[in-house]
Amino acid sequence: MVKAHYEAKILESSPIFVEDELPMKLTVNGEVREDLPDSLSVRELIERYKLSPEKVAIELNRRLLRGDKYETALKDGDEVEIVTFVGGG
Repeated sequence: MVKAHYEAKILESSPIFVEDELPMKLTVNGEVREDLPDSLSVRELIERYKLSPEKVAIELNRRLLRGDKYETALKDGDEVEIVTFVGGG
């Protein structure tokens, strides 16, 4: 009984914050992504896809995001749609 109490005391004094160690979870174009770092901005996400911010339209959580808001930090659980413009005739 004393040993179990002692082990519990060690666990209480050394909390492990697993939540802080997990990557951010986003849905990008319908695909769940769990490999993206925390504090990623919309602009950085666009650049990760090797796209030009001037040539895409972004929808963040079902709302169109203006280009001057691309520095917005993404949060866990956000849904992002990236639409590229295609020319043609």
